[in-house]
Amino acid sequence: MTYRRWGDQTVEREVDPYGLVLKAGTWYFVGSGRTYRVSRVLALHATPDTFERPGDFDLARFWAEWSEQFEARMYGERVTVRMTRSGLDKTQYLLSGHQARVIRDLAPEPGEEFGFPTESNRHAVADLLKFGADVEVLAPDEVRRDIVETIEAMQDVYNDAKLRAWFR
Repeated sequence: MTYRRWGDQTVEREVDPYGLVLKAGTWYFVGSGRTYRVSRVLALHATPDTFERPGDFDLARFWAEWSEQFEARMYGERVTVRMTRSGLDKTQYLLSGHQARVIRDLAPEPGEEFGFPTESNRHAVADLLKFGADVEVLAPDEVRRDIVETIEAMQDVYNDAKLRAWFR
């Protein structure tokens, strides 16, 4: 199989096909204990070789475990925040399932500092703005500053200030 990895790197792989998974409209191919996005498969070449899928292989279990590990890697950064009770209650529907589970497992009390799981500072700003006044960013300063700048820009828009040219 010829496969285009993230970053446009092309690799050749010989894989034993274990199954296909459809997640949110995207197909994934599971082979030889690895996961590949079908849309990134550039070419397939059948070989005369045969294989037997391991008898204890369970595609649903594999996918659940793989997905959890992937999300843990994806949301590996932390931003220090504190939230109101209302903010903590909103995590279940404002965030990804993984982020909500991490916060639920941490079980912070209202006003208690905790590490908010995020992909990056840029993603943290977008996620945390959803909470309005129910969250306070304590660190890093860059995220706190970006939140303040965004709120100030929104205040200009809603106080009938001139809109920026790109917004007209």
